[in-house]
Amino acid sequence: MKTQWAYYDFRTEIVTDNVGGSVAVQLHRTGTSGEEVLAAAVTYWDADGQFQVSVYVKQVPVTILEVVIAEARAAVPT
Repeated sequence: MKTQWAYYDFRTEIVTDNVGGSVAVQLHRTGTSGEEVLAAAVTYWDADGQFQVSVYVKQVPVTILEVVIAEARAAVPT
């Protein structure tokens, strides 16, 4: 996903950790300064068969998180 919300550009990236047993859809945010930060991640853990949402910045719009969650559910065969 690539989208813009207010002053921020958001993009997602799928990251697989075969050693740790997880697949994550990471949400990266770029602001007006041009610096990209990891804003959130939706991670599926093989050990417990569950998705987990982690947010690393103060605010992420719910509509953006909903898209990331949907992307994670589509990307990870459970």
